[in-house]
Amino acid sequence: VCLFVCCFCLLDSWCWVEPIMSGYQRGDFQSNSLYGNASQYNDGDNYDHMDDDTLMQHQDTMIKEQDEGLEEITKATRVLKHYGMKIGDEVDDQNEMLDDLDDGMHVTHQRMKKETEHVEYVSQKAAAGGMMCCIFLLIVGILVVAIVPF
Repeated sequence: VCLFVCCFCLLDSWCWVEPIMSGYQRGDFQSNSLYGNASQYNDGDNYDHMDDDTLMQHQDTMIKEQDEGLEEITKATRVLKHYGMKIGDEVDDQNEMLDDLDDGMHVTHQRMKKETEHVEYVSQKAAAGGMMCCIFLLIVGILVVAIVPF
């Protein structure tokens, strides 16, 4: 089975097509290896010449190195957990402040709405009062003109 890899260029045209053979056709994989060539996982040591005690010491050393690595990962995980907890606490505090701000904004909005209605009411009354004042002054003026002889 051949796989073809195609590259689509910026000019909206196919610029090259290269056949790539699968690993099984090239013989890269051992027939009994599920994940590829087992030699690629070798750490460079040749274990054939080692006796059982040396292998056990080597295994103990590797386990100790792995334990040290896991300990470092554990420490880093604890630090990240600590930071995550701090961030979570800060987010909770910020949410509380936002809730308080929202409540304050709601109260302020209601007060502004009430005061706006009050201003409109006073404006209507003032306009009506001004009309009454004008009517009163016109009546007084008519009476003055009617009473005072020329």
